[in-house]
Amino acid sequence: MSLSKLPLVFSRTRVLSWLHLLLFPAAGWLLSGGGELWRLVAALLTAAGLLAAAHAHDDHHGRGRDIHRLWFLTPFFCALPPALFLGWSGVVCVMIFVPTVLLHSGPMAPRRLPLAGLLLKALGLAMLCLPGVTEMNRATWSLIGLALLWGASVRLVQEVGHQGQSRSRGDSAAAALLGPRVSIRVSFALLLLAAPVARGVSALAAGGMVVYALAVGLLWRGGLPPGNLALAMRWLGLGWALVVGADLLSRVL
Repeated sequence: MSLSKLPLVFSRTRVLSWLHLLLFPAAGWLLSGGGELWRLVAALLTAAGLLAAAHAHDDHHGRGRDIHRLWFLTPFFCALPPALFLGWSGVVCVMIFVPTVLLHSGPMAPRRLPLAGLLLKALGLAMLCLPGVTEMNRATWSLIGLALLWGASVRLVQEVGHQGQSRSRGDSAAAALLGPRVSIRVSFALLLLAAPVARGVSALAAGGMVVYALAVGLLWRGGLPPGNLALAMRWLGLGWALVVGADLLSRVL
């Protein structure tokens, strides 16, 4: 593929929108005991293919953009071989992640159910923790719980920022049911609830999640718009993951 084609690939699969989410399969691999490096590589390839397919599919069906179906079918089929190679964890990830994507932004999406989009997005995110897992333990279960709570929290803030677009498409988002102020408060409560769940990963992860939640709350109280707040939550989450990941790696090594 020529270099001139790379920007098109990036725009069609929205790589920059999901690249940071590859930390979830990497964390699942690390928390389940690490193991062979090939398992980490296969987990990252599986997650990257699924995420690229999901975002291209959402652009085509959810946002109504004229994108050829090959843009989401190709990365999906590229994700299958490494997923099958990983065994049960890769298969379970694909079997749950793909239906959530189809339900979230497909033709049969339950757009009239306020909590449907919220729950589907959080569940799909949690499944990204699985591909690199060799066996489930307390830390991996905690990681899945964290992904669910964090995904739901971010999704609520995003819905607050996109209420106008949701109404134009006829969607019934959870934020429209709760209202902007209550939605942000629920989002903040989910982050605080994630702190004791993070204790299963490490004490630093739990303490860091409290700091993360307080930072999000202060940014909202400071008047940061929901769209910018969702972006800030991404970068703050990335910082949290890097600090906690570095701590875990130091103990493993």
